[in-house]
Formats: sequence, C-alpha cells, structure tokens
Amino acid sequence: MQDLNLELFNDCIQENADEFESKFMDAFADFNQEFLWKFEGISLICLKLSRPKAIAIVKKIWSQYAFIFYKTLTSGTKRESMSVLYALIQMGNLSAVIANDLIQTFNFNLKLKTSWTISRKKCTLVNYPYEEYIKQYDTRSLFILFICTLLRKSEVQARQKFTSQAKGIIGQVFSGLEKDTDYIQQVFLETLSKYVIDPEAIQKNTKISILSVRHLESIALLNKPISFEFLTHVCTKPGHGICYQDRGWYPPDKEKV
Repeated sequence: MQDLNLELFNDCIQENADEFESKFMDAFADFNQEFLWKFEGISLICLKLSRPKAIAIVKKIWSQYAFIFYKTLTSGTKRESMSVLYALIQMGNLSAVIANDLIQTFNFNLKLKTSWTISRKKCTLVNYPYEEYIKQYDTRSLFILFICTLLRKSEVQARQKFTSQAKGIIGQVFSGLEKDTDYIQQVFLETLSKYVIDPEAIQKNTKISILSVRHLESIALLNKPISFEFLTHVCTKPGHGICYQDRGWYPPDKEKV
C-alpha cells in the first residue's frame, strides 16, 4: 500500500471520502507505517471530514486500535506522544458520544514514557501541519487539555463517574499548576467551574473532594485575577459551588453574599 502521509490524506478526503475510510483503516492497521503519521491522520479526519463520517471512523479506530495509542504514549518519542494527545483532544471534541467512550475506556493509569505531570519540555515538530498549535504546549499541557476536553464534551452522567473515580488525575493537575501558563490555568479552572462545580447533577461529595483545602491552596498561588474569580465564584455564595448551607442563622440577603 502507498505510504501513509498527509498528502495522501488530503487527496483522499477531497476526492472520495468513502474510499478514504477503508484506505485509512488499512493503513492504521499496518505496523510497517510510522506511528506519527497515523495520529496526524486522525487529526485531519476530525478537522476535515463531515462530523458524522469523522465520528464513525474515530469510533472504529478507538475500538479496534486503542492499544496503538497506548503503545505510542508509553514508548514513543516526545513528538509522537504529543501527536497522540493532540489526536485524542480532537477526537474528544467531535461529540459527547466519543467523549463518553474515552472516559469509560481510556486507561488514565497509563505510565507514560515521561510522566505527563512533570513533562514541561516543548518539542519542535518539523513539517507537522499543526506545528504552530503544538509548539505552544508540552506533554503536561496537552494532557490537561485532553482532560478538559472530556469534561466539557461528555454528558453529565459520564462526567460524574469520571470526576468521582479520577480524583488522583485531577489532583495531579493541581500539583504544579502554578508553573503552568496562564492559559492552561484559566482553561482548567473554567472547565472545573462550569462543568463540575456548577452542575447540580454532580454530587456534593465529589465537588468537595476535588476542591480540598490542599487544592484550594494551590489555586490561591495562581495569577491573582484567575484565582480570585474562581474562588469568589465557588466559595462565597451559600448554596452554590462548595459553599453549602448548614443549620444556623443567615442574614435576609444571604443570596447576595
């Protein structure tokens, strides 16, 4: 088969989307193909094919070849790992169906070749189509954006399950968050606020465990406008966020506190 490359992807997508699916699935299963091109191809699928067609292909790829994603994350180069994470972000952004599936099946206990929690070294991706995007981030940043994508795109039931079972993962994001860029800090806190803390469907105990005293202290160390806005939103209005009312006296205008 012709080598898997970005030029082939573009030609196939533009000329015949139906033929492209079978060609890409064959190429993805070919172990003689370089891992990197496979994941660049997934990103192109998510961005260039129609949404229904992209969802159908991505579901097949993930159900049949998740092990290739894992193998690349655990033993690939930094460039390859970042390409996988970028592809996962694009996959999660496609639909709630894909995001739910990733939450339920992705192995978040996977041991990456270099721990994502401390991997801050950026990587230049020569001739990579999304180089301008990727070079802004490191492995840790992309992993955080992947988690945020799942929280933003998934249905509330899947989100509840993820936040209650993946507290360790979210805790690792808090650890060292003050060293991340303002953009990553803001995206992470906005995601927590809107998709975990605000929804009434997310259990009270889950919210409290995520925003433990230790994590709140980590937030207080961040850029002042970012941390002030978040802490004010979740901690100052009785009955909202993690500021729960208990038995006792409240002033008549407590809703405005």
